[in-house]
Amino acid sequence: MSDSTGTSDLKPRPFEWFELATALLLGCGAVGASLSGYQASLWNGKTNESFVKSSFHNTQAAASEHTAVMVSLHDQEIDVEAKKLLADAAVETDETKKRSDLHMASSLYLHHLSKEAYSDLGLPVARGDSIPDDALMKARDQDLSGTYMHRVFAAAESDRDKARETFETGSHASSQGDRFALAEVLFAVSLFVSGTGLVFKTRLKWAFAGMGFVALATAFGYLLRLEWM
Repeated sequence: MSDSTGTSDLKPRPFEWFELATALLLGCGAVGASLSGYQASLWNGKTNESFVKSSFHNTQAAASEHTAVMVSLHDQEIDVEAKKLLADAAVETDETKKRSDLHMASSLYLHHLSKEAYSDLGLPVARGDSIPDDALMKARDQDLSGTYMHRVFAAAESDRDKARETFETGSHASSQGDRFALAEVLFAVSLFVSGTGLVFKTRLKWAFAGMGFVALATAFGYLLRLEWM
């Protein structure tokens, strides 16, 4: 009698296909959630990096813009003063006074004007001790152009463009990080549904396994369509 009881106790337990299916669902869900979290952290890191760079370029742009404004105001002031001297020289009858006005105008252009303004006024490329009279008179009849302003503000515009580009990169990375965070939620739902089936001992457990599989397939389908780093 005791032998038969011992033999019955040693009977192998029937293989549980449901437990195997649930283990696979839970394992795949855990892997998917880990991948989603890893990608989300990478995108969030890129977001922070891009926004920091954007702030840096905006600061540089503000400094460059301030410098450009000061340079342009200074150039315009110098140009006005030089043109006044050249206008006086054009009508001056005293040769000594005329040469003095021309020399002072030449000195202003040579030593106090930025290279962008100097070039824009069509003054000689090679700067010597003085500028020829004909070149001075041509400069008198020419104003600083829009091209000059563009060149002076080029550095500020470049920094603004960099700030805009890095901000857009950060915004894109932020949106991608949010999508991977949503993928984490989908995998968490699949884990919850699949694990709930272990509580039941009836055929209802297979319904939960089926719902878990659908949730897992949906999560992986969404994950594989995202942009990975």
